[in-house]
Amino acid sequence: MSDDGLSAQFCAFTGLEDVEQAKTWLEMAGGNVEMAVGLFFESGGAMGGGDGGFGSDGGFGGSSSASASSNAAAAGPPVPDWFRSVWPPSVRGFSDVPEAWAGQSLRFEGGGGIGLPQPRNGPCGVLAAVQAAALADLCRRRNAGAGSAGGGSDQLRPAVTDDVLASVLADMVWQARPGDGDGATLVTGAGADAVQSAAHADRDSLLAAATSSLGAFKSPGGANLLVYSLVLTRTVEGVRRDVRGAGGDLPLVNELSLCTSDLVALCLRGRADGNFGAYPAVPGGEYTRLRGRG
Repeated sequence: MSDDGLSAQFCAFTGLEDVEQAKTWLEMAGGNVEMAVGLFFESGGAMGGGDGGFGSDGGFGGSSSASASSNAAAAGPPVPDWFRSVWPPSVRGFSDVPEAWAGQSLRFEGGGGIGLPQPRNGPCGVLAAVQAAALADLCRRRNAGAGSAGGGSDQLRPAVTDDVLASVLADMVWQARPGDGDGATLVTGAGADAVQSAAHADRDSLLAAATSSLGAFKSPGGANLLVYSLVLTRTVEGVRRDVRGAGGDLPLVNELSLCTSDLVALCLRGRADGNFGAYPAVPGGEYTRLRGRG
């Protein structure tokens, strides 16, 4: 279907009359009408401050001083620099994170405790990485004789118990350290304007902290705590260096609330250098491309 046809569909679903804005929403959703419509309604139909339209300066939103003051007041307390490396500008603070992420826990359920339920689209890359790490941990335990007794893999009925999850979280965060002599930071809570965290000089201390704080990770928002722990351990400078060195761009979660491949790479191997994706980083921009690595 042509771009005009997609725009017409979008306008019919949303009631929007501005075709150029319709095209922008579609670009943000990679040309997917259903996703663009969902993004439109989830954001209240606003693309920025003011009246939600294009400002006189060619940017999004109004340009009056009253509108700017209103937006500044709505923004709430300032957020730390590392927060901006995680979330797009539309996320104004800790209490403003997308619902898909705010409600996402790391509690394994179903299938004997091997599944991670995902209520809404968004954190799937983080969940996939955690589940992969959990399965790898279970296989290591089984191979070492610490898993289920018995025959081959077809007889193994794994369950991600609390000790497995704590070990997985500790391993993922520990491997994100910039260097062998560096410690790790574990975030165990997030309030309205700050996080609760502690530094750990060795993995045993980190594992003990993960074990004692497991309830927070298994509660809504637990996925965010893992992401924050990874970024603070890697340091915002390290994350920026990883992403830019691979030719990518921050933030780690895009405007559609989806994980970037850089975030998945940070979860899987402690370095935020994935750099490939299905959608443009900005409306109308170029698609990121996978860079070859020898």
